[in-house]
Amino acid sequence: MTHPHPHGAPTLFGISPTRRTFILIAVFFFALFALNAFLHPPAVSVPSFSAANISISIPFFGTKDTAPKPNEVVIAIVLVVFGSKAANDARYAIKGVMLQSSKPVALHVVCTEDAIPTVQNRLDLVTRPAHDVSVTFYTLNGGPDAVRARARRAGVPADVVKGADSASLAKLFLHELLPASVPSALYITPSSVFSSDPFLLWRASNLTSEHLLSLSEGRARVSVMALNLERMRDASFVESSLRAETVGRSIGGSALFKSPNVTPKPDVDVDVGGTLLRAMQRAHPDRFGSLSRSWDVNACEGYYGVTMQGDAGDELTVQHTGSGFSIDEALFPGLVHVNCDPSKEGRIFSVTDTAIQEDPRWGALVGLTAQYKWVWLNQGQGAGRLTTHVERDLRFEDERVAGSRKPGHLGIGAHGHLSSGGHRS
Repeated sequence: MTHPHPHGAPTLFGISPTRRTFILIAVFFFALFALNAFLHPPAVSVPSFSAANISISIPFFGTKDTAPKPNEVVIAIVLVVFGSKAANDARYAIKGVMLQSSKPVALHVVCTEDAIPTVQNRLDLVTRPAHDVSVTFYTLNGGPDAVRARARRAGVPADVVKGADSASLAKLFLHELLPASVPSALYITPSSVFSSDPFLLWRASNLTSEHLLSLSEGRARVSVMALNLERMRDASFVESSLRAETVGRSIGGSALFKSPNVTPKPDVDVDVGGTLLRAMQRAHPDRFGSLSRSWDVNACEGYYGVTMQGDAGDELTVQHTGSGFSIDEALFPGLVHVNCDPSKEGRIFSVTDTAIQEDPRWGALVGLTAQYKWVWLNQGQGAGRLTTHVERDLRFEDERVAGSRKPGHLGIGAHGHLSSGGHRS
Protein backbone atom coordinates (compact mmCIF):
# COMPACT_ATOMS: atom_id res chain seq x y z
CA MET A 1 0.00 0.00 0.00
CA THR A 2 1.44 3.35 -1.06
CA HIS A 3 0.96 6.45 1.02
CA PRO A 4 1.27 9.97 -0.38
CA HIS A 5 4.40 11.77 0.63
CA PRO A 6 4.20 15.41 1.68
CA HIS A 7 6.53 16.29 -1.13
CA GLY A 8 4.80 14.00 -3.55
CA ALA A 9 7.37 11.05 -3.40
CA PRO A 10 5.78 7.59 -2.93
CA THR A 11 6.52 5.58 0.27
CA LEU A 12 6.47 1.81 1.13
CA PHE A 13 5.03 0.95 4.57
CA GLY A 14 5.72 4.53 5.49
CA ILE A 15 9.52 4.23 4.74
CA SER A 16 10.98 6.83 2.49
CA PRO A 17 13.17 5.76 -0.46
CA THR A 18 16.27 7.31 1.12
CA ARG A 19 15.84 5.40 4.37
CA ARG A 20 15.09 2.22 2.43
CA THR A 21 18.38 2.57 0.58
CA PHE A 22 20.34 2.83 3.85
CA ILE A 23 18.62 -0.31 5.18
CA LEU A 24 19.48 -2.34 2.07
CA ILE A 25 23.11 -1.24 2.24
CA ALA A 26 23.32 -2.31 5.95
CA VAL A 27 21.78 -5.73 5.20
CA PHE A 28 24.25 -6.23 2.33
CA PHE A 29 27.32 -5.55 4.51
CA PHE A 30 25.98 -7.71 7.37
CA ALA A 31 25.59 -10.61 4.90
CA LEU A 32 29.16 -10.13 3.72
CA PHE A 33 30.41 -10.18 7.32
CA ALA A 34 28.46 -13.39 8.11
CA LEU A 35 29.72 -15.11 4.95
CA ASN A 36 33.34 -14.22 5.75
CA ALA A 37 32.96 -15.52 9.33
CA PHE A 38 31.57 -18.78 7.98
CA LEU A 39 34.34 -19.27 5.43
CA HIS A 40 37.17 -18.15 7.77
CA PRO A 41 36.40 -19.17 11.35
CA PRO A 42 38.64 -17.78 14.10
CA ALA A 43 41.71 -19.84 15.05
CA VAL A 44 41.31 -21.96 18.19
CA SER A 45 44.33 -23.13 20.18
CA VAL A 46 44.30 -26.94 20.69
CA PRO A 47 46.97 -29.35 21.98
CA SER A 48 49.21 -30.70 19.20
CA PHE A 49 49.87 -34.44 18.79
CA SER A 50 52.48 -36.29 16.80
CA ALA A 51 53.00 -39.86 15.69
CA ALA A 52 55.66 -40.14 18.37
CA ASN A 53 53.13 -39.98 21.20
CA ILE A 54 50.12 -41.60 19.61
CA SER A 55 49.67 -45.35 19.43
CA ILE A 56 46.63 -46.62 17.60
CA SER A 57 45.93 -50.33 17.64
CA ILE A 58 43.66 -51.55 14.88
CA PRO A 59 42.75 -55.24 15.16
CA PHE A 60 42.80 -57.16 11.90
CA PHE A 61 43.23 -60.64 10.55
CA GLY A 62 46.00 -61.71 8.22
CA THR A 63 49.78 -61.59 8.11
CA LYS A 64 51.56 -59.07 10.29
CA ASP A 65 54.97 -58.58 11.85
CA THR A 66 55.21 -60.97 14.77
CA ALA A 67 58.85 -60.64 15.72
CA PRO A 68 59.41 -61.77 19.31
CA LYS A 69 58.90 -59.00 21.83
CA PRO A 70 61.87 -57.93 23.98
CA ASN A 71 62.62 -60.56 26.64
CA GLU A 72 60.07 -62.96 25.17
CA VAL A 73 61.11 -66.60 25.51
CA VAL A 74 61.93 -68.28 22.21
CA ILE A 75 62.76 -71.97 22.58
CA ALA A 76 65.72 -72.95 20.38
CA ILE A 77 65.85 -76.63 19.41
CA VAL A 78 68.49 -78.30 17.25
CA LEU A 79 68.23 -81.60 15.37
CA VAL A 80 70.81 -83.40 13.22
CA VAL A 81 69.11 -84.94 10.19
CA PHE A 82 71.36 -86.72 7.70
CA GLY A 83 69.48 -88.40 4.86
CA SER A 84 65.88 -88.64 3.73
CA LYS A 85 65.11 -91.52 6.10
CA ALA A 86 66.06 -89.46 9.13
CA ALA A 87 64.03 -86.59 7.63
CA ASN A 88 60.93 -88.80 7.58
CA ASP A 89 61.27 -89.16 11.34
CA ALA A 90 62.35 -85.56 11.98
CA ARG A 91 59.22 -84.04 10.48
CA TYR A 92 57.14 -85.83 13.13
CA ALA A 93 59.50 -84.71 15.88
CA ILE A 94 59.02 -81.15 14.60
CA LYS A 95 55.27 -81.64 14.48
CA GLY A 96 55.35 -82.77 18.11
CA VAL A 97 57.25 -79.62 19.10
CA MET A 98 54.71 -77.37 17.38
CA LEU A 99 51.81 -79.30 18.85
CA GLN A 100 53.01 -79.08 22.44
CA SER A 101 54.87 -75.77 22.71
CA SER A 102 53.32 -72.84 24.57
CA LYS A 103 56.05 -70.44 23.34
CA PRO A 104 57.58 -69.34 20.03
CA VAL A 105 60.08 -71.85 18.69
CA ALA A 106 63.28 -71.54 16.64
CA LEU A 107 64.24 -74.88 15.07
CA HIS A 108 67.80 -75.36 13.80
CA VAL A 109 68.18 -78.40 11.54
CA VAL A 110 71.72 -79.47 10.62
CA CYS A 111 71.05 -81.66 7.61
CA THR A 112 71.87 -82.98 4.18
CA GLU A 113 70.36 -81.38 1.10
CA ASP A 114 67.97 -84.28 0.47
CA ALA A 115 66.40 -83.86 3.91
CA ILE A 116 65.13 -80.34 3.25
CA PRO A 117 62.24 -81.04 0.82
CA THR A 118 61.01 -83.94 2.96
CA VAL A 119 60.51 -81.60 5.91
CA GLN A 120 59.60 -78.49 3.92
CA ASN A 121 56.64 -79.99 2.09
CA ARG A 122 54.94 -80.57 5.44
CA LEU A 123 55.86 -77.21 6.90
CA ASP A 124 54.22 -75.57 3.86
CA LEU A 125 50.86 -76.79 5.17
CA VAL A 126 51.14 -74.56 8.25
CA THR A 127 50.45 -70.87 7.63
CA ARG A 128 48.84 -69.78 10.92
CA PRO A 129 50.61 -71.50 13.83
CA ALA A 130 49.56 -70.65 17.36
CA HIS A 131 53.03 -69.16 17.98
CA ASP A 132 55.86 -67.98 15.75
CA VAL A 133 57.95 -70.83 14.37
CA SER A 134 61.21 -70.32 12.49
CA VAL A 135 63.04 -73.22 10.86
CA THR A 136 66.62 -72.83 9.63
CA PHE A 137 68.25 -75.62 7.64
CA TYR A 138 72.07 -75.82 7.67
CA THR A 139 73.91 -77.94 5.09
CA LEU A 140 77.60 -78.72 5.54
CA ASN A 141 80.36 -78.06 3.07
CA GLY A 142 81.40 -81.67 2.48
CA GLY A 143 78.24 -83.18 3.96
CA PRO A 144 78.42 -85.89 6.65
CA ASP A 145 82.05 -86.62 5.67
CA ALA A 146 82.94 -83.16 7.00
CA VAL A 147 81.78 -84.32 10.44
CA ARG A 148 84.06 -87.35 10.27
CA ALA A 149 86.98 -85.13 9.28
CA ARG A 150 86.27 -82.80 12.21
CA ALA A 151 86.15 -85.80 14.59
CA ARG A 152 89.59 -86.91 13.38
CA ARG A 153 90.92 -83.39 13.97
CA ALA A 154 89.53 -83.68 17.53
CA GLY A 155 91.62 -86.78 18.18
CA VAL A 156 88.94 -89.45 17.80
CA PRO A 157 90.72 -92.62 16.56
CA ALA A 158 90.39 -93.15 12.81
CA ASP A 159 88.93 -96.65 13.15
CA VAL A 160 86.26 -95.32 15.52
CA VAL A 161 85.39 -92.48 13.15
CA LYS A 162 85.16 -94.87 10.22
CA GLY A 163 82.51 -97.01 11.87
CA ALA A 164 80.58 -94.23 13.59
CA ASP A 165 77.36 -92.57 12.52
CA SER A 166 78.03 -88.99 11.37
CA ALA A 167 74.88 -87.65 13.02
CA SER A 168 76.03 -89.10 16.32
CA LEU A 169 79.49 -87.54 16.02
CA ALA A 170 77.94 -84.17 15.17
CA LYS A 171 76.68 -83.86 18.76
CA LEU A 172 80.24 -82.93 19.78
CA PHE A 173 80.40 -79.92 17.50
CA LEU A 174 77.00 -78.24 17.52
CA HIS A 175 78.50 -75.15 19.16
CA GLU A 176 80.71 -74.75 16.06
CA LEU A 177 77.90 -75.28 13.57
CA LEU A 178 75.22 -72.96 14.90
CA PRO A 179 75.79 -69.21 14.52
CA ALA A 180 76.81 -66.94 17.38
CA SER A 181 73.30 -65.49 17.31
CA VAL A 182 72.13 -68.75 18.94
CA PRO A 183 73.53 -68.64 22.51
CA SER A 184 71.74 -71.74 23.82
CA ALA A 185 69.59 -74.58 22.53
CA LEU A 186 68.01 -77.93 23.30
CA TYR A 187 69.16 -80.95 21.32
CA ILE A 188 66.74 -83.76 20.52
CA THR A 189 66.95 -86.75 18.21
CA PRO A 190 64.74 -87.05 15.10
CA SER A 191 62.96 -89.98 16.76
CA SER A 192 61.80 -87.91 19.74
CA VAL A 193 58.22 -87.06 20.64
CA PHE A 194 57.32 -84.35 23.13
CA SER A 195 54.35 -85.36 25.24
CA SER A 196 54.77 -82.26 27.45
CA ASP A 197 55.45 -78.60 26.78
CA PRO A 198 59.06 -78.06 25.52
CA PHE A 199 59.12 -74.89 27.62
CA LEU A 200 59.23 -77.08 30.74
CA LEU A 201 62.47 -78.63 29.50
CA TRP A 202 63.82 -75.22 28.52
CA ARG A 203 63.07 -73.91 32.01
CA ALA A 204 64.56 -76.99 33.70
CA SER A 205 67.75 -77.07 31.63
CA ASN A 206 69.77 -76.59 34.83
CA LEU A 207 72.68 -74.65 33.30
CA THR A 208 74.61 -72.82 36.02
CA SER A 209 77.42 -70.36 35.39
CA GLU A 210 79.94 -73.23 35.43
CA HIS A 211 78.01 -75.67 33.27
CA LEU A 212 78.50 -75.87 29.53
CA LEU A 213 75.73 -78.37 28.88
CA SER A 214 73.37 -80.72 30.67
CA LEU A 215 72.77 -84.41 29.95
CA SER A 216 70.27 -86.85 31.35
CA GLU A 217 71.38 -89.45 33.87
CA GLY A 218 70.97 -92.28 31.41
CA ARG A 219 73.57 -94.81 30.32
CA ALA A 220 75.74 -94.39 27.20
CA ARG A 221 73.31 -92.93 24.71
CA VAL A 222 72.68 -89.20 24.57
CA SER A 223 69.22 -88.45 23.20
CA VAL A 224 68.63 -85.02 24.73
CA MET A 225 70.91 -82.16 25.76
CA ALA A 226 70.60 -78.59 27.02
CA LEU A 227 73.46 -76.66 25.43
CA ASN A 228 74.99 -73.38 26.53
CA LEU A 229 76.53 -72.81 23.12
CA GLU A 230 78.03 -69.47 24.08
CA ARG A 231 80.06 -70.94 26.93
CA MET A 232 80.99 -74.01 24.89
CA ARG A 233 82.50 -71.73 22.24
CA ASP A 234 84.40 -69.71 24.83
CA ALA A 235 85.73 -72.86 26.51
CA SER A 236 87.09 -74.51 23.32
CA PHE A 237 84.87 -77.48 24.10
CA VAL A 238 86.62 -79.91 21.72
CA GLU A 239 90.20 -79.56 20.51
CA SER A 240 91.30 -79.31 16.89
CA SER A 241 94.62 -80.11 15.25
CA LEU A 242 94.10 -76.96 13.17
CA ARG A 243 94.27 -74.83 16.32
CA ALA A 244 97.37 -75.66 18.34
CA GLU A 245 96.20 -73.57 21.28
CA THR A 246 93.29 -75.98 21.88
CA VAL A 247 95.31 -79.22 21.94
CA GLY A 248 95.59 -80.51 25.50
CA ARG A 249 93.56 -77.58 26.82
CA SER A 250 90.06 -78.52 25.74
CA ILE A 251 87.51 -80.56 27.64
CA GLY A 252 87.48 -83.19 24.91
CA GLY A 253 90.51 -84.22 22.87
CA SER A 254 92.90 -86.95 21.77
CA ALA A 255 94.26 -87.66 25.26
CA LEU A 256 90.77 -88.52 26.49
CA PHE A 257 89.30 -90.02 23.32
CA LYS A 258 92.20 -92.44 22.81
CA SER A 259 92.41 -93.69 26.40
CA PRO A 260 91.67 -97.45 26.61
CA ASN A 261 88.70 -97.13 28.95
CA VAL A 262 86.97 -94.54 26.74
CA THR A 263 87.45 -95.56 23.12
CA PRO A 264 84.02 -96.54 21.77
CA LYS A 265 83.45 -99.69 19.75
CA PRO A 266 81.24 -98.73 16.79
CA ASP A 267 80.03 -102.30 16.33
CA VAL A 268 78.66 -102.23 19.91
CA ASP A 269 78.20 -98.53 20.74
CA VAL A 270 75.73 -97.26 18.18
CA ASP A 271 75.87 -93.75 19.63
CA VAL A 272 79.61 -93.07 19.44
CA GLY A 273 79.14 -89.33 19.91
CA GLY A 274 77.11 -90.00 23.05
CA THR A 275 79.79 -92.33 24.41
CA LEU A 276 82.44 -89.62 23.95
CA LEU A 277 80.23 -87.01 25.62
CA ARG A 278 79.72 -89.33 28.60
CA ALA A 279 83.50 -89.74 28.86
CA MET A 280 83.93 -85.97 28.86
CA GLN A 281 81.26 -85.74 31.57
CA ARG A 282 83.09 -88.25 33.78
CA ALA A 283 86.40 -86.41 33.29
CA HIS A 284 84.94 -82.95 33.95
CA PRO A 285 81.78 -83.42 36.03
CA ASP A 286 81.86 -79.79 37.17
CA ARG A 287 81.25 -78.58 33.61
CA PHE A 288 78.14 -80.70 33.06
CA GLY A 289 74.67 -80.26 34.49
CA SER A 290 72.00 -82.94 34.72
CA LEU A 291 68.54 -83.32 33.23
CA SER A 292 65.70 -85.32 34.69
CA ARG A 293 65.15 -88.71 33.10
CA SER A 294 61.62 -87.53 32.44
CA TRP A 295 63.17 -85.84 29.37
CA ASP A 296 64.91 -89.04 28.31
CA VAL A 297 62.23 -91.70 28.47
CA ASN A 298 64.18 -93.89 26.11
CA ALA A 299 63.31 -97.04 24.20
CA CYS A 300 66.95 -98.14 24.43
CA GLU A 301 66.71 -98.31 28.21
CA GLY A 302 63.26 -99.81 28.48
CA TYR A 303 61.62 -96.42 29.06
CA TYR A 304 62.63 -96.86 32.73
CA GLY A 305 59.36 -98.72 33.20
CA VAL A 306 57.31 -95.63 32.31
CA THR A 307 54.65 -96.80 29.90
CA MET A 308 51.14 -96.15 28.63
CA GLN A 309 50.28 -99.74 29.49
CA GLY A 310 48.59 -100.83 32.67
CA ASP A 311 45.73 -99.46 34.71
CA ALA A 312 45.47 -96.95 37.55
CA GLY A 313 46.50 -99.58 40.08
CA ASP A 314 49.98 -99.78 38.54
CA GLU A 315 50.79 -96.10 38.75
CA LEU A 316 52.15 -95.88 42.29
CA THR A 317 54.17 -99.06 42.03
CA VAL A 318 55.66 -98.75 38.54
CA GLN A 319 55.28 -95.27 37.07
CA HIS A 320 56.83 -93.43 40.03
CA THR A 321 59.87 -95.61 40.48
CA GLY A 322 60.79 -96.96 37.09
CA SER A 323 60.99 -100.70 36.73
CA GLY A 324 64.45 -102.02 37.56
CA PHE A 325 66.13 -98.62 37.96
CA SER A 326 67.08 -96.58 41.00
CA ILE A 327 65.39 -93.24 40.41
CA ASP A 328 64.81 -90.72 43.18
CA GLU A 329 61.97 -88.87 41.53
CA ALA A 330 58.53 -89.44 40.12
CA LEU A 331 58.95 -89.64 36.36
CA PHE A 332 56.63 -88.34 33.70
CA PRO A 333 57.03 -88.80 29.94
CA GLY A 334 58.21 -85.29 29.01
CA LEU A 335 60.18 -86.38 25.95
CA VAL A 336 59.93 -89.93 24.63
CA HIS A 337 62.64 -91.37 22.37
CA VAL A 338 60.89 -94.12 20.49
CA ASN A 339 63.65 -95.72 18.44
CA CYS A 340 66.49 -97.98 19.48
CA ASP A 341 66.86 -99.90 16.21
CA PRO A 342 68.78 -98.19 13.37
CA SER A 343 67.05 -100.46 10.86
CA LYS A 344 63.75 -98.74 11.69
CA GLU A 345 65.02 -95.26 10.75
CA GLY A 346 62.48 -93.52 8.56
CA ARG A 347 59.68 -95.92 9.47
CA ILE A 348 59.13 -95.12 13.14
CA PHE A 349 56.04 -93.02 12.55
CA SER A 350 54.51 -95.16 9.83
CA VAL A 351 50.78 -95.16 10.42
CA THR A 352 49.43 -98.67 10.75
CA ASP A 353 46.36 -100.14 12.40
CA THR A 354 48.62 -102.24 14.58
CA ALA A 355 50.81 -99.45 16.03
CA ILE A 356 49.71 -100.15 19.59
CA GLN A 357 50.09 -103.90 19.14
CA GLU A 358 53.60 -103.42 17.71
CA ASP A 359 54.64 -101.28 20.68
CA PRO A 360 52.02 -101.35 23.43
CA ARG A 361 54.19 -99.14 25.65
CA TRP A 362 54.21 -96.01 23.47
CA GLY A 363 52.52 -97.00 20.21
CA ALA A 364 49.52 -94.83 21.05
CA LEU A 365 51.70 -91.71 21.35
CA VAL A 366 53.52 -92.53 18.12
CA GLY A 367 50.20 -93.12 16.35
CA LEU A 368 48.72 -89.84 17.58
CA THR A 369 51.78 -87.87 16.48
CA ALA A 370 51.75 -89.51 13.07
CA GLN A 371 48.02 -89.13 12.47
CA TYR A 372 47.57 -85.60 13.80
CA LYS A 373 47.10 -83.52 10.65
CA TRP A 374 49.54 -80.75 9.84
CA VAL A 375 46.70 -78.44 8.83
CA TRP A 376 45.31 -78.77 12.36
CA LEU A 377 48.35 -76.79 13.51
CA ASN A 378 46.80 -73.71 11.90
CA GLN A 379 45.45 -72.64 15.28
CA GLY A 380 46.48 -68.99 15.25
CA GLN A 381 44.36 -65.92 14.50
CA GLY A 382 46.87 -64.38 12.14
CA ALA A 383 49.40 -63.45 14.81
CA GLY A 384 51.77 -66.42 14.36
CA ARG A 385 53.95 -67.06 11.34
CA LEU A 386 56.05 -69.99 10.18
CA THR A 387 59.20 -69.08 8.26
CA THR A 388 61.97 -71.23 6.81
CA HIS A 389 65.49 -70.37 5.71
CA VAL A 390 68.46 -72.31 4.34
CA GLU A 391 72.15 -71.69 5.12
CA ARG A 392 74.38 -73.68 2.78
CA ASP A 393 78.06 -74.72 2.71
CA LEU A 394 78.56 -74.45 6.46
CA ARG A 395 82.10 -74.90 7.79
CA PHE A 396 83.34 -75.82 11.24
CA GLU A 397 84.78 -73.11 13.44
CA ASP A 398 88.32 -74.55 13.42
CA GLU A 399 88.34 -74.37 9.61
CA ARG A 400 87.12 -70.79 9.63
CA VAL A 401 89.70 -69.70 12.20
CA ALA A 402 92.54 -71.54 10.45
CA GLY A 403 91.50 -70.03 7.12
CA SER A 404 91.46 -66.52 8.54
CA ARG A 405 95.09 -66.94 9.70
CA LYS A 406 96.46 -67.65 6.23
CA PRO A 407 98.67 -64.88 4.81
CA GLY A 408 96.75 -62.52 2.60
CA HIS A 409 93.41 -63.89 3.74
CA LEU A 410 90.76 -61.21 3.94
CA GLY A 411 88.85 -63.00 6.68
CA ILE A 412 85.79 -65.15 6.86
CA GLY A 413 82.51 -64.09 8.36
CA ALA A 414 81.50 -65.13 11.84
CA HIS A 415 79.56 -68.04 10.45
CA GLY A 416 81.81 -69.15 7.63
CA HIS A 417 80.91 -69.39 3.96
CA LEU A 418 77.13 -69.24 3.96
CA SER A 419 74.70 -68.76 1.13
CA SER A 420 71.05 -68.04 1.69
CA GLY A 421 68.62 -70.56 0.32
CA GLY A 422 65.62 -68.27 0.58
CA HIS A 423 63.01 -67.14 3.04
CA ARG A 424 59.59 -68.67 3.02
CA SER A 425 56.54 -68.04 5.09
